[in-house]
Amino acid sequence: MSTTSATTTHCTPATVDGSEWVLGTEPTDELDEDLVRLAALGARDLPLDVDDAIVRFASGSHGSGALLIRNAPIGALPLTPATPESPVDKDLATELALLTVARVLGQPVDATYIPSPIRARWLPPTRSGKAVRNGS
Repeated sequence: MSTTSATTTHCTPATVDGSEWVLGTEPTDELDEDLVRLAALGARDLPLDVDDAIVRFASGSHGSGALLIRNAPIGALPLTPATPESPVDKDLATELALLTVARVLGQPVDATYIPSPIRARWLPPTRSGKAVRNGS
């Protein structure tokens, strides 16, 4: 009986060090429009190499389709919920960091009240510069 060993190699994502990135403001108490506005303003505080890596990724993503920002300023990660509907105690510093990156990538957010919490949706820009709703 013969055995076969299969190995799969994956493309390593582009990586940038985010240890110089400091969130310029404290997140709001809610995942709401104010947090989205802070994310837009927070893009000004990105270190140049992080901003450059995000812009390069947006204009021609790496072969892996991913960008890894090491040492990003995230808060405490919650435990994985038992079900998708289970409540999660989110750290909004992490949400602010994610929204900041998303704002650099494009016009990412349409806060839709469903009824609570708010759900963020990706709004990819079009050639005309207008965002189009994608999903619901």
